[in-house]
Amino acid sequence: MEVILAIDIGTSSVKVAVINSKGKFIKTSQTNYPTHYLKPNNLEQDPEDWWDAVKSGIYQILKETQNSKISKLSITGISCCGHSPTLVCVDKQGKILRPAIIWQDSRAFKEVKYIKEKLKKELYASKMIYPLTPSSRIAKLIWLKNNEP
Repeated sequence: MEVILAIDIGTSSVKVAVINSKGKFIKTSQTNYPTHYLKPNNLEQDPEDWWDAVKSGIYQILKETQNSKISKLSITGISCCGHSPTLVCVDKQGKILRPAIIWQDSRAFKEVKYIKEKLKKELYASKMIYPLTPSSRIAKLIWLKNNEP
């Protein structure tokens, strides 16, 4: 049986599913991980927790389906999605530099004001797909530059 392995890295957990060619969910798993509330409006997660949850979810799915018609050899595709706009900072080798600032974090409200003052509204509105908010990655990057140089 050919199946797709679907991985959803959500705000509070990773969901992994095996889905057949007709779109039917054959097996699902869910692995939770923590969100760290550092200060009001400051929410972070450890990307290593996401990776551990992905591995755990895949392992659980494969273990629970090993006696069925599904095997790792029957996986014909993998689909992944994750929560956004979350900022993950890595170095040139892909090493994680700090905890991820997740989409719910709104610490960068001063940086949004700064960006809006420096750029004409028409300029940033024409260049950006999403509205400029404290959750925007550019605002978070400027916050990091100002607070964690």
